[in-house]
Amino acid sequence: MVQQSKLLRMDSIDIVVESRDKAILFFTELGLKLKGRSILCHI
Repeated sequence: MVQQSKLLRMDSIDIVVESRDKAILFFTELGLKLKGRSILCHI
């Protein structure tokens, strides 16, 4: 039996990915909702 997560809220998280669209699809399938997106560039 799998226990339910006790996580009540997640305000912000940064994830570095090669494909933004594939990452959004992955997390959407997990039940998360996209609230915004941004691109950060390194120098």
